[in-house]
Amino acid sequence: MAMTLPKGIPTLKAHGTGNYTRTDNVFCSTPLAKSFITCNTTPDMRPPCTDHMPIISTLDLGLGRTTQAQRRVWRATNWGEFRRTLTTELANRPPNPLRTPEEVKEEIKAIDEAIDTAVHKHVPLSKPCPHSKRWWNPGLSKERRLTQKMQRASYAHRHIPEHPAHEMARTMRNRLTEKIRKTKEQHWRSWLQGLTETDVWTAQKLVAGPASDGGKTRMPALRTDTGTRTAHAVTTDEEKAKILHAEFFPPKPPHSLVPDQQTYPEPVYRWKPLSDTIIYAAIAKLKPYKARQPGTAPNCVYIYNAAQLVPRLGRVFRAGDRLGYYPREWNRIHTVVLRKPGKASYETPASYRPIVLAKGHMSIENAARNLQVTTEVELAGILPQSQFGARPGRATTDALHVVTKIAKDAWRREQVASVLCTDVKGAFPSVDLDVLTHELRMAGIPRQHTDWIQRRYAGRKAIITFDGYTSEPIDVENGLDQGDPHSGLLWLIYNSGLAKIPDRKQGEHDVTFVDDETLIATGKDFKETHQKIRDMLERPGGLAEWARSHNTTFGPAKYQLVDLSRRRVKKPFQPNKTMPEPRPDMKLGSHKIISAPAVKLLGVWIDRELRWKEQAAAAIAKGHTWLNQVSRLARPSHGVGPPEMRRLYLATCVPRMLYAADVFLTTTRHNSEEGTIPTAGALPKLRSIQRRAAILITGGMNTTPTDALDIHARLLPIHLQVKKTRHRAAVRLATLSKVHPLHGAVHNAAARYVKRHRTPLHELMHEFDLHPRQMEDIRPIRQPADWRPQIKIASRTTKETAIAQERSDPAKWKVYTDGSGIDGQIGAAAVLYHNGTIKAIARKYMGTDDQHTVYEAEGIGLNLAIGLIAEQRDLQGSVSIYADNTSAIDATRSRMPNPSHYIWDALDSATTRLRQIKPTVEITIRWSPGHMDILGNEKADEEAKAAAMSRTTNPRRTDPLLHKSLHGTLPFSKSANVQAYNAALKARANADWKKSMRYNRLGKLLPNAPTNKFQKLTKDIPRRQASILTQLRTGHAPLASHLHRIGKNESPRCQACQLENETVAHYLLACPAHEAARRLMNEDGGPNTRDITKLLSSPKITPHLMRYISRTKRFTRTMGEVDQIEGIDTTTRRGDNHGTRQRPHTSRC
Repeated sequence: MAMTLPKGIPTLKAHGTGNYTRTDNVFCSTPLAKSFITCNTTPDMRPPCTDHMPIISTLDLGLGRTTQAQRRVWRATNWGEFRRTLTTELANRPPNPLRTPEEVKEEIKAIDEAIDTAVHKHVPLSKPCPHSKRWWNPGLSKERRLTQKMQRASYAHRHIPEHPAHEMARTMRNRLTEKIRKTKEQHWRSWLQGLTETDVWTAQKLVAGPASDGGKTRMPALRTDTGTRTAHAVTTDEEKAKILHAEFFPPKPPHSLVPDQQTYPEPVYRWKPLSDTIIYAAIAKLKPYKARQPGTAPNCVYIYNAAQLVPRLGRVFRAGDRLGYYPREWNRIHTVVLRKPGKASYETPASYRPIVLAKGHMSIENAARNLQVTTEVELAGILPQSQFGARPGRATTDALHVVTKIAKDAWRREQVASVLCTDVKGAFPSVDLDVLTHELRMAGIPRQHTDWIQRRYAGRKAIITFDGYTSEPIDVENGLDQGDPHSGLLWLIYNSGLAKIPDRKQGEHDVTFVDDETLIATGKDFKETHQKIRDMLERPGGLAEWARSHNTTFGPAKYQLVDLSRRRVKKPFQPNKTMPEPRPDMKLGSHKIISAPAVKLLGVWIDRELRWKEQAAAAIAKGHTWLNQVSRLARPSHGVGPPEMRRLYLATCVPRMLYAADVFLTTTRHNSEEGTIPTAGALPKLRSIQRRAAILITGGMNTTPTDALDIHARLLPIHLQVKKTRHRAAVRLATLSKVHPLHGAVHNAAARYVKRHRTPLHELMHEFDLHPRQMEDIRPIRQPADWRPQIKIASRTTKETAIAQERSDPAKWKVYTDGSGIDGQIGAAAVLYHNGTIKAIARKYMGTDDQHTVYEAEGIGLNLAIGLIAEQRDLQGSVSIYADNTSAIDATRSRMPNPSHYIWDALDSATTRLRQIKPTVEITIRWSPGHMDILGNEKADEEAKAAAMSRTTNPRRTDPLLHKSLHGTLPFSKSANVQAYNAALKARANADWKKSMRYNRLGKLLPNAPTNKFQKLTKDIPRRQASILTQLRTGHAPLASHLHRIGKNESPRCQACQLENETVAHYLLACPAHEAARRLMNEDGGPNTRDITKLLSSPKITPHLMRYISRTKRFTRTMGEVDQIEGIDTTTRRGDNHGTRQRPHTSRC
């Protein structure tokens, strides 16, 4: 070893004596010593809080520095200007005929150039400095330079101990340390206090991430198994890229796995080229700022400029199908390497996963193809019923409901069930593209689409990116792109053969969620169920054979087995005692699969007896983890405001804790007033978590009662929040369409409440008294992929313009529609005018407001309008339909599976038939503002109210073209059911609050619960002021009376006046020590400041209250300086500095 730091150079100055010593040194190996250029200390750069001097070594290692590329700030784009520039640039590049691949290339180049020009003009660049810190400012830079200058002087006079430079250097170093601490603290407190609705999610991401020093995580040396005892370590980026490529993209099988001379069935649907309608619909579903391949346009460019780009791109996509052409540059994919979360070590390639970033145009085509094929596949019913992942209208909890239903149905037959959880290793990258094409043709996918897939993946090259390194393009012969929207559907068709393995008549089942395959077997005992699972794995045509024929592997080491039964047997040698039925392990070849007490399936722990204790504990742990993370964002004296904290709790913590609550938070029925309550063991712990969350939201003291915290935080009590979550899930289940595998199970569960082994479906339907046969069915796919609305909609304008347009509308025929709710009843009406004269009226009574909504009534009104138009034999030309509900108008163009969509589907069908009957009629729906003295609107509103109040329907006027689903009694609305139940929960919470012992004291401040009055009161004030308001309103404030009550103060007496106990009322209204400050508050705020209720609840008086608190200095110890509210005169007034007589406090708080 060689010492590279020269002799005689000190490295430490002792704090106590000021002596210079050498406690540090630098040694290196002899070969490395040749690379040292300099090695010396820099005393002037000695940082605060240490007596060691920095040692700077300069080595010539020949390593390049990673440069940070400039990025476009897409969120700061002016899209109006961008759109105008893009329109001009595209007009300067007229479209080509697209008769050859070369012309297609030129068209793509023209589109790219137009986009690039607009991007360079209107999208700003950002290049953040990798060394900067958010809290650093120029003042600190100046202070650091002065400190370094004085430290250089101190080091120069190191041989003169009494020189004043030493003391000045120490003083300036300490001052820099204190300034850094205060600046950092002030910056983060100000940042948290000023968070907007968008920024609060950034804060959530920061605190929820793993512990880090703020630096970028880099990939360590990768170790690969070379077949020997010693693993080979790979250190260079080039070698890492090769290893990762081999891990991410398995090679193609040496021999074809496709059967020879295969005859394919006829396609199940007719193939159509991509229409502009499909491309528009696909773009509308995209996330605007999702990452794309560097140098290409992100989704926001297509979303905000769809009208300019879709016509040109549609021609390109259709020409590619016609010419059999796919641009080669689109097949060059960028693969970003990400860490798999939760791995113990990241030194193996298996600890990483690839995410593909596609080019902009390519991603649009993939999304459009995916929408087209998904729609056709779902309408044709190609996919197996047992597949749940990556399909519209299906959720992870649906798969869990299927598993529990199979198990409990078996228990009712005195049988047991075994569940084996497996997953495919590297599912998407392992796909054999030839086998995929074969499976698609066997499923009935048209050949034109499989040809496009072959062009799409032919000649693919991957560029792997990690740690700032970008590899050379590497050939990829196999696999699907991870992260591509179309890959999910292709994988479902690829593995659809797994559904054919179980023999359901023999008690064999399976549940598939993307690459997770769950095998379920039922039988008289576990020996039989294990044999059935083993048979499904090993028999001809079983899981193992399917894996071999599809180039995939299932890792037995990751298999999870759980045996489900509540049967008990007598203990050996103890006949009077019983024990759970023994669960033997399952042997699978050379592997032994242990029967676990619980296994994790789709994020939920399934235990042996379906008691859900492990899952309840996991849910509670998620809540505590969230609290520990987010508690750093809010303190009583500073941090995120109450509205933002409440939003974080409801949007992140509650969904995590109550995920799958409809499955595991089963209920126990009893005869108390509460009806049904969740599992008793979990509820108190969930209540404790919500209590801590409410303290974070409000800034209240830990002693504050839970009900008072919930009301101030505008939260439902936790047992009602659980009911709300379970009810929403139950209503979703009750409105599943007939194509869903749980449709029949839900209907059967609602029809009969079995005595033994009830499933969660039984509990849900009967707890909330739901009758699925009376509810609407919500279909996941409403219309074909190329569906276009049949009704023209006029562009929406301002109220004034809309009124003027209605009055100047030249149409001779006008129909005014409306829906209305009055006295708990819902009605709809349509009034037809001809040249200003009423020609016909149609009304329909729909039902009560807990069965239907006004939004539905608006849709029914539109249907009635079509019926009135169809009745008029002499009607022709243009017809205007006026509606005052913008949501109902927008719904005519929606294809989403929203509640009550059957009404708008019926409207679309009726309009199509009307155009066939009256081809000369042109219908336009227009918006007319309600209650603005528009004669037709007022008449329609009057008729809708009449229909609701009289509970009658005009049947003669509703027959023509009215869809059969709209005749008679309409199915109950999902939205109305949810709204009615939520209103009942609020009424229940209000009743519980009025029974509380705290109501007598807080009832004047909070007469009803839940309420948003306190949220409005604290919306625009600093965090510490909101916390003080909470504490004063609840009476749990750091005042002597309360501190004495909780054992934190020796006496309840006011320390300022020593006359009375220091209660909230005494401090605010009576304490003579604060009389001068109180007089100023009364003068500024008026007589209402003498009323404690108004003083603590009026937004107008709150600023004056905070000035009073600031003058008294009473909360300075716990809250710091109480800041003034913006907009209030904070100039010093008479008495501001001597408004109180302060005595020392003896609190032990």
